Amino acid sequence: MIGNETTTGALIASATARAIAHVIARAIAGVIAGVIACVSVAIACLNSVEASGADMVTGTVVDAAGKPVQGARVGSSLTVMQKASDTKVQIGYDASDVLTDASGRFSIPAAPIGYTHVLVAAGPDGSLGFASKASPAATQIRLFAPAKLKIALLKPFGHRVPHTFDLVSGGSSLGYASLRGSSAEFAVPQGSYELGLSDPESTPVSLPLQLTSPLEKQVRLELRPTLWARNLGKPAPPFTPTEVQNWPAGRSLASLKGKWVLVSFWATWCRPCVEEMPKLIRFYEQHPRDRFEILAVHSEDGGASFAAIRPAYDRFVKGPWGGQSLPFPMLFDSTGNTQKKVWGINAYPTTLLIDPAGNLVGLATLEDLRSKLEK
Repeated sequence: MIGNETTTGALIASATARAIAHVIARAIAGVIAGVIACVSVAIACLNSVEASGADMVTGTVVDAAGKPVQGARVGSSLTVMQKASDTKVQIGYDASDVLTDASGRFSIPAAPIGYTHVLVAAGPDGSLGFASKASPAATQIRLFAPAKLKIALLKPFGHRVPHTFDLVSGGSSLGYASLRGSSAEFAVPQGSYELGLSDPESTPVSLPLQLTSPLEKQVRLELRPTLWARNLGKPAPPFTPTEVQNWPAGRSLASLKGKWVLVSFWATWCRPCVEEMPKLIRFYEQHPRDRFEILAVHSEDGGASFAAIRPAYDRFVKGPWGGQSLPFPMLFDSTGNTQKKVWGINAYPTTLLIDPAGNLVGLATLEDLRSKLEK
């Protein structure tokens, strides 16, 4: 199995990147869908958000008794940990959190949080809270002692890789973390929201939560294999593209049999996908291709054709890809059949390896492909 050869560090890094991409993508999907919902929190008094001009979002953070909290960290999402004091607060991809002043007030640039419907906060004492964003009123985030969420995971198949879970309110992710074993406990905000858990080879699981006290809440989740994971060691599912770039006209993809094939399911809206491409380009250019091929299969969401992704693609060529275009075949399926109905892809990026006999090996990295070619 490829999973036995892949280093733990690489898998954890990949899972963390997928977690961040998943949070941002899910939040953007919430905006596109127009899902603006107020959170029902049994013991919290949550108001909405005030925009200061067009550039800032402001509000206050108070404790359970309604007193202002100084030094609370405020942002758009949490990275939850076992200890509440270790909780991380972030704004978008890169921006650091902001701190409340002596009156409990905060001010956040509007642009980095435009994709989300929620704001989150963590107090100096480890208390946590979140509030719906519904401008133009003022926001009040009320903090409570964190709830203890213990997750037990049953997964009788596939690789033992970290699993990403996120906490979702009103279509936006307010927090996420990686579960690296079969069970773990996390300090999470009190309130009503959904627990979503997935990994690239499992179908997503969603469970409603209502946490109204610091007492421990135990949940048990059973994962089921996605479509491609049911074919491990068997002939790989077919590709049904409606468009192929960088591939000779009239040539069948079946001609790849006899080669190792690394398949990257990616999207231009997926930051880890975009950041991974220069590595794939270098590998592709530096190794003779008589024994391998790389296929880049784009998500049908926002990328049903090369023309649809061309503006973003050209920006990446000029920017992070250092002037290099993708040299390997790019597949598009405007129907979404390849990605969803045939392969069952639910996370981006998902990188899989097919052996020369046409059988699906499973999750893989460039190092896995390199080791196969060196044998």
